[in-house]
Amino acid sequence: MTLSIAGINKAMREVGLADESQYFLKIANVPDDNCLVESVRLDGWTFHRDFSISVKVLLRHELPDDDVIGLNATLSVIDRGVLSPLHAIVTEVRDADGNGDYAGLELTLGSALWPLHQRRHNRVFVDRSANDIARDVLEQALDGHGSVEVLAKTTPVLPMTVQYEETDYQFVRRILAREGVYLHLHQADGDTIVQLVGDLSQLTEGETPIPLRYATNAGAAKNDEHIFKVTRVRNAATRQFQLADTNPWLSTDLTSQHDVDLASADGVQHHWGLNTQDTDRSQALGDRLAEHALWQASTRVFETTCRSLKPGSLIELTDHPELSGSFRVVEVLFSGSQRGAAGNGLGGQENAFQCRVTVIPADLAYRPPYQPRPPVYGTFTATIDTEVDERGLYRLRYPFDARTESDGPASPPTRLMQTLGGEDHGMHFPLAKGTEVAVTCENGDLDRPIVLGALYNRQAHNPVTDGNARHNLIQTRAGQRFLMDDTPEQEAIHLETPEAKNRLSLSAEQDAHLATLESVEGDVRLHAGEAMTLESGKNQTTTVGADHTVHVKGNQQLQTEEGKITVESATDIEYSAGEAIRWQTREGEMTLSSGAAMQWQVGDGLTQQIDSGDCEVRVNDGSFLLEAAADILFNGIDSGTLTLAQGDGLIQIDSGGNLTLDAPQVDITADTIAIKGGTIGNN
Repeated sequence: MTLSIAGINKAMREVGLADESQYFLKIANVPDDNCLVESVRLDGWTFHRDFSISVKVLLRHELPDDDVIGLNATLSVIDRGVLSPLHAIVTEVRDADGNGDYAGLELTLGSALWPLHQRRHNRVFVDRSANDIARDVLEQALDGHGSVEVLAKTTPVLPMTVQYEETDYQFVRRILAREGVYLHLHQADGDTIVQLVGDLSQLTEGETPIPLRYATNAGAAKNDEHIFKVTRVRNAATRQFQLADTNPWLSTDLTSQHDVDLASADGVQHHWGLNTQDTDRSQALGDRLAEHALWQASTRVFETTCRSLKPGSLIELTDHPELSGSFRVVEVLFSGSQRGAAGNGLGGQENAFQCRVTVIPADLAYRPPYQPRPPVYGTFTATIDTEVDERGLYRLRYPFDARTESDGPASPPTRLMQTLGGEDHGMHFPLAKGTEVAVTCENGDLDRPIVLGALYNRQAHNPVTDGNARHNLIQTRAGQRFLMDDTPEQEAIHLETPEAKNRLSLSAEQDAHLATLESVEGDVRLHAGEAMTLESGKNQTTTVGADHTVHVKGNQQLQTEEGKITVESATDIEYSAGEAIRWQTREGEMTLSSGAAMQWQVGDGLTQQIDSGDCEVRVNDGSFLLEAAADILFNGIDSGTLTLAQGDGLIQIDSGGNLTLDAPQVDITADTIAIKGGTIGNN
């Protein structure tokens, strides 16, 4: 950066300020000698934070304040004859006292991080590291106000990182601090380089130690840079940090314990659910919390005339009775005034320049303060972005996520809460892509979402409304339905496949209870590994559209307790048995009737036995044929008579064996006729 120092000094003398300016303000394209610095104050130049500079200037020419807000500005301080720049951005302009014809303005300058305060986003980063996310956010926000350089080692890839209702400034600082990485505003010649740092040794500011002796300001003026006051700051420190967490996919114990090596430390901080994910990350986060507590309790404040100090500078303190040694600068504050500067020489500079730095012992690690995001308790809505995966999980897209599908996955695989689940049991109704769901967060951590269930909206209409308010319904995407109808006097349960082509219906309507199992287009199969019982209190009807086949491995029994059994066929009825067939009535009659012929065929003998009563064979219209390949035997028992009759003809054998042949005419024709008898009578 080139300034017209001679022109500025001339202008300074014109307005009655110092003969030679020690501070210079350059604002974008505003002429160098237009803003003459009267006083300056720098606050909060430290790691991982925005700083603020207040500059009182006198204007040689009018400055349109609306045009300078947001412009780059550089405050330069003369350090050992060389300009030392501090790059910033104009954030506020306010009227101030002038000097004669010269108007006064008070400018507030912010660091290159100031634009991050003005940017507020809601977005989700998936499978990205904190360093990677922070670099992208910074590069988008800086937009000509600086550049980004990552010096820290690679940080772990995180499944999900949510920025929700946070400025970019809050978000970047939070996610980096968790990983022990901090922002450093390195002041190069041309602009600010925002560096992501993981260790103080990575800073160029500390490459060359700055030797400073301790000397009080009492006595004669001192012509060298020195430290004139040392203040020890004692802060309370936590003695121990304890971390604990769970990971549903790991059986590892995620508890860790971290001690602060400080005699005065006291107390224990227990942190639950910081989303450490595994033992290594739990250990690393706990170590960083302990390191931060240690350096916070070990600070010193040096007041000095040195203008070269910056965050990260390494000081070699000498001549102090107790604290000589190496110290690392962690914060710088300075102020200066040129209202009554004494002209040339270092003595004048001392009166005009005051600097205070906060330091820590050089052997201590610096860690930024990590403050977890406050828990967010409540629910959010999201949309299912992918179908269920191999672990039964879903990726979600949040309505507050400013990213689009082209920016990468919507979320990591997310669990769905179920009303029942366990090691070997559970339930799951898969959610379709595009389904709106309600989401909550484990331990209030937005990076650990859990799906609570599905929601209806303008695209997904509720299947139960005031029109069917008594329906308790489960309906799948394919049209499977399970309905429990609580409508008064129409209570029923229905289980149906699509279009009700297969259904089970259990109706409890008043006075009309009915159970129906139906397959409109397919088969119905009933199977029991053991016994099966079908029982009806009244009638039972079986209707078969085609064949009816019953296969029984053991015995089959068809029995009525009171009524009759009717077997009827439109064509034939066939009874077949591998062995015997027995028909029996215990008390009543048995009737076999055939509309056409009836045929009995026996493989080995036919026996008919009548225990009591008569046996009658009658042919109303036709012949009676009795035929045998061997003998035909008619045998009467006891006192009965054997009679063969036709018209007036009769052949009869009584119980005594007497044969009566009676007919109007008897013809006996044979080749030979033999008649034998003890007596032959003649009427």
